[in-house]
Amino acid sequence: MQEKIKTLSKQDFLDTELYIKNLCARLARSQDANKEAAGKSSQKSSTPKAQK
Repeated sequence: MQEKIKTLSKQDFLDTELYIKNLCARLARSQDANKEAAGKSSQKSSTPKAQK
């Protein structure tokens, strides 16, 4: 593994860093969207239904 790392350029490391940051940002947005959707569904389920 160390031998392979020696062949990477500075640009390779910068590209990898950028990829990881973007991946983390997308993951965070996805988790926020899931939490928001879960919150909306729990609000709907906690609302009592009118009896007929």
